[in-house]
Amino acid sequence: MLATGLVAASALIALFLGFGHLYLTYFTPSFQPRDPQLGQKLTEVPLVITRDRSFARANVGFHASHGFGLILLGAVYGYLALAQSAFFFQSHYLVAVGAVAWGCYLVLALRYWYVVPQLLAGLAFLCYAVGVATAYLG
Repeated sequence: MLATGLVAASALIALFLGFGHLYLTYFTPSFQPRDPQLGQKLTEVPLVITRDRSFARANVGFHASHGFGLILLGAVYGYLALAQSAFFFQSHYLVAVGAVAWGCYLVLALRYWYVVPQLLAGLAFLCYAVGVATAYLG
């Protein structure tokens, strides 16, 4: 079924983005500032909300939680699409939550991120939207 495949494809993109984000967070300097002096300063200065965490340390947590959120989105919606497609497409709530999630990721990508996640978030949103539309209209 085309609808199932498209929603599963959007879930696969979420998994790819999530695992990729974790990899970039923990195994590369990709999310570090290019200016070494700024990087050092970010490890020394605490956040306003607490004196126990520097911006640099909190930043790792923010990136990790973002990656895990994408993995959760991909795992849940991939399972729903592939193993519970009838239940999924009959649940207007689950379909709407997925659409809102992908819509939010797309807006964030277009506003704050760089070209690769923008393209992938756009593709995932398109796959999800066309998959849902196909299920309801076709």
